[in-house]
Parts: sequence; structure tokens; C-alpha cells
Amino acid sequence: MFLNLPNTFSYYRLRALAVMQFLVLGLLAPTHAVMAMSPEQVAQTLTQRDQILVMRHADAPGYSDPLGFRLGDCSTQRNLGDAGRTQARAIGAWLAQGLQASSVQKQIYSSPWCRCEETARLLQLGPVRSEAVWGSFFERPQEEGRFRKGAKQFLKERFAERLPNSPNPAMIVVTHQINLTSLIGSWVNVGEMIVLKFNAKGEVIAHQRLAPVPY
Repeated sequence: MFLNLPNTFSYYRLRALAVMQFLVLGLLAPTHAVMAMSPEQVAQTLTQRDQILVMRHADAPGYSDPLGFRLGDCSTQRNLGDAGRTQARAIGAWLAQGLQASSVQKQIYSSPWCRCEETARLLQLGPVRSEAVWGSFFERPQEEGRFRKGAKQFLKERFAERLPNSPNPAMIVVTHQINLTSLIGSWVNVGEMIVLKFNAKGEVIAHQRLAPVPY
């Protein structure tokens, strides 16, 4: 069951939500409705023209990015820890059960941030293409509008490339909490997967959270 999406969710509400969640992380259980889909069901869903799987990068200790952050230099960034690497591999193995069994082709995209690219690689589902549009704007609130416009254009282009009545490659995007919360209007946990439904204009019109993968 897909959930309809709210109107634009302001950056300041996003950041307040992020700070609050960070402070209570581990104390409260998630309350968002999730759907228990099998890997095979997910694979078949993603062959549809108007469906894409987006996920937050796996567990990366810390908060935001450290001072001196430089894109392209992982030594200056917040990166995955051992638990995050284990989590990413587990998610990839779970997805592969359906994608490989169904012989579904895959298109893997990632934010250029190191923790996202490493998550995408550790899924071990195929080559990873870095897409700047999915980069974090957490420290640059003025860029939320540009992100939403860029994400809309990205989805519009993907819709145009895909066939209406034939199996399409499964599209998977690894990005950040702030980006996903901007799109769906609520908090997204590390490693959480969400199926987005979008139209020919690239507008996200509904979403469905997937049950977390044990690791």
C-alpha cells in the first residue's frame, strides 16, 4: 500500500526533526508503517516504469559531516563503520535474492558522498553511478529547492527512458536522510529502503516503506 505524499516539507522542519531523532536515537522504536515484501516481490515491483527503490546509506557513526569536509576525499568525511558495512552487505544479499532469481537488470545510483558510494558498492548488485543531485544538502539549507528540482528531473528522465509494458531494469538510489525526508516528509532510518512511485513529470506521488533487513 502506497502512502500519498505531503506538500513541500521545509528544510528547517527537516533539520529540527533530524536533531531530535539524533538525540533520542536508540531510545524509540520506529513508528512508521512498513510493508513486508519478499525480495521477489520487490524485484518485480521495480521492473515497473514508475517505481524506484531509494535507500539511506548504511550506519555511519557520528552526525552530519566533520569540519574540513571535502567531496572526493573520504578521509575528511563521516564514513561507514563495521556495523554499517555488515548492514550494507546484508541488504544487498537480501535484494539479490529477488533480482538475480528474476534475472532483472539493475541500475545503481549513489550520492557522491563516500558513505553512500561505499554502501552502494557493498550491495554488490553491479556498477555504481555517482549522481550529484542525490548529494546531501544538510549543511546548506538554501539548496533544498535545487535538490527537489534536480530529483524531479532525474525521475522524469528515467521515466522517459523506460518502457510502459515491458520489464525494465531495477533502479536503486543510495542517498541521505535529509534528501529522503524532503521527498516523503518523515524520518528515514539508516539502511531503510523505500519504494517511490512517480509520474511522467518526475513527481513523486506515493511511497511505501519496506521492512528493515536484519543484519
